[in-house]
Amino acid sequence: MPGYIREYKSLRVYGHRNKVDTGIHLYKGDIYSVIASGQINLGNTKIGPQNGNFHQYIGKTYLGSLFYLGAGSMFEAATSGRLYLGIADSYPDDNSGSFNVLVIVWENENYEKIEEFFNQLSAVNPENNRIRDAHNEAVRLKKIYLAKAKATIELKETRKEIHELQQGSVKVGNQVQDVDALKRIQDLEVKLVELTSTLENLEKMEKELVLARQRTQQLSSQLEEKEKREKELLDQIASGAKNPPILMVASPVDGLKTESKTVWLTGAAEDEKGLKQLNVYVNNRLVDDDKNRGMQVAEGVYPLRLDLKRRINLVKGENQIKIQVVDSDGLYSGKTLTVHHIEKRQHVWAVLIGINDYPNFRSLKYAVNDARAFYDLLVEYNRVPKENVFLLLNENASLRQLRSTLGTRLKNKAGKNDLVIIYFAGHGATERDTMSPDGDGLEKYLLPFDADPTDLYSSALPMREIAHIFHRIRSERLIFIADAIDQFLFDGNTAEESGERARMQILLFEIFDLRGALPLGRFASRHVSVVFDL
Repeated sequence: MPGYIREYKSLRVYGHRNKVDTGIHLYKGDIYSVIASGQINLGNTKIGPQNGNFHQYIGKTYLGSLFYLGAGSMFEAATSGRLYLGIADSYPDDNSGSFNVLVIVWENENYEKIEEFFNQLSAVNPENNRIRDAHNEAVRLKKIYLAKAKATIELKETRKEIHELQQGSVKVGNQVQDVDALKRIQDLEVKLVELTSTLENLEKMEKELVLARQRTQQLSSQLEEKEKREKELLDQIASGAKNPPILMVASPVDGLKTESKTVWLTGAAEDEKGLKQLNVYVNNRLVDDDKNRGMQVAEGVYPLRLDLKRRINLVKGENQIKIQVVDSDGLYSGKTLTVHHIEKRQHVWAVLIGINDYPNFRSLKYAVNDARAFYDLLVEYNRVPKENVFLLLNENASLRQLRSTLGTRLKNKAGKNDLVIIYFAGHGATERDTMSPDGDGLEKYLLPFDADPTDLYSSALPMREIAHIFHRIRSERLIFIADAIDQFLFDGNTAEESGERARMQILLFEIFDLRGALPLGRFASRHVSVVFDL
């Protein structure tokens, strides 16, 4: 075997066994392939590996059906543990036949080598459909893998070139003045957007392959279930007057969408000759009834009615619940429901403020860049929707705009379970005020773009108003980051006798919590983080 194969195992999986230990230990993230051939008889039904009944487990974790587009497929280990393969069937003892299985664990995620390996196998075994299936999937994944690798390298090089052009160009203030460099930067920024979109589309293609596998598995399972029911119905008709048991399900309703991790399955089953067996399956796994597992039989007399009440644990996404009941004549009734477990949505909202070009104060160099970098961190790297992030730079960060965005727009959009981030990069200021909330005789301000140094009271944003804005926002999780310094320090006109004291006061101002009396350090009713850049 070539060096890029870490381990391989050839084994046989018999129809009468639910689990077979492959002897292979997988680690989370391992890439492995499974190829199978053969036939198993489930009672009177003959199946191949790709019909949906051939399942896999890693340790105790159930991972669903193996194949969807054919009998050769590739997987990424979702967890660490021993790999088991087996047939999903309620009555395995009646089965016969087997599958011949080859499991290959790859040394790393090199789809070029994997595709090359299956290409060589296909050349040697041109009539082997299972190898062809595995080869076709490797080709699909190789195309995505190579495209992602190429786009990632180009994205990194583009960002590097933009950074080098920005650092090496002649600037006035914070603006690049070199026309050629500016045009090149603009072209590269367009390319950056295109590459980011390409990567997103490739990741979407990978997800769609997984969804296609899940949908095909479900359709295959449903088709098999339908064929089985039709055959049993024909058998019942041929048997004459015998009637199948009656099964009624009261809850949950089919197609239910819930944020709860559990639902109650309630209903009842009845039969005039008695009920022999009642089973519930969730995602093809048998659910044990701890209170009344199976049927209580006394002297060969079966109960005529059984009430159904079980708590069903849900996994994220789609959950298929099957209820099957068999009477004393062996006649069958069943129902299948689908319940969707939806995670509670917790949105992120952010207001990012950066001001360099103050008309009435000394200009800053990095505040706008920092705010933009924070925007990129949230939108590009953490996938926060653009419409959830308010970016206010220079003249767009006026006092009116800050109050409107923080006190009205953010208040109206952010919900109780959402995360709110407020970031300010710019100037701060203090002035004497004997009525200051913290008793130090200084009022503290964040300075908007249009702040007036001669009239801070009417043109700046006092910290007591920031506290009031916090009161208005419903979210229980809030992060406030202030990168501000007292402008008066540079001019020698601090509001206190000690310049260092003024600097510390503006940087370490206290914000008041919902009760309006205790400093933020003793916040008890909400999760609030405050960060100051000294």
